[in-house]
Amino acid sequence: MATENSEDRVSQTLVLSANFIPENKFGNFTKLFSNVTALRTYVWDHIKDTNTFHLHVSVQYLNELLEKFVHQIEQVRRIYVYYDTREALQSDQNRIPSGSEESEKLEFCLERDLEKQLQNAEIGRAVDSSQSIDRSTIYNITTSTIGRLSAKRKNNFDYHSSMPKRVAFTVQDDSFMKNINSRFICPSCKLFFQEPYQLECGYRLCESCIHNQNR
Repeated sequence: MATENSEDRVSQTLVLSANFIPENKFGNFTKLFSNVTALRTYVWDHIKDTNTFHLHVSVQYLNELLEKFVHQIEQVRRIYVYYDTREALQSDQNRIPSGSEESEKLEFCLERDLEKQLQNAEIGRAVDSSQSIDRSTIYNITTSTIGRLSAKRKNNFDYHSSMPKRVAFTVQDDSFMKNINSRFICPSCKLFFQEPYQLECGYRLCESCIHNQNR
């Protein structure tokens, strides 16, 4: 179910995205739709047992939502609209008159922030003090976040590993380097430090040297 339940409150998060979103990106409190008609029908069908709807939609659907007066439904409290570029976002933001009925409910966001917005909504509902903590949702979100960060770190390391060495000579190979303070030299590769990392013992090594030793 894409609902949050308490004795007197039910909130639903509804998503209408032009891009494919894997099901594992959603938790227990989020429901995905493929078109405006299906979303609007769902809202009307559940309007009597839902206090608030929070909509997350791609900009392609914004005009149709407004034309079908979805924003005028009292229970629709917030509509997050997602854009590919900041320029397009600012253009629409300037087009909607400040203080209008539309501007009161619209919030403009970048497409890259959609997953983070949905995760924040999921976490908020999972730890809601009015009901028992949804530990499975918290675990799934945490696992997904850790996986994404690990992939990002690996990509960064692969990128730096592929970069050419900034210094191609060793301390022993070049006489002028004898006068250079040893704190600038990695004791492992004998080159100038590249992204130095300090170990618990106090010594420093290049980050790439640490990864090579751990292989």
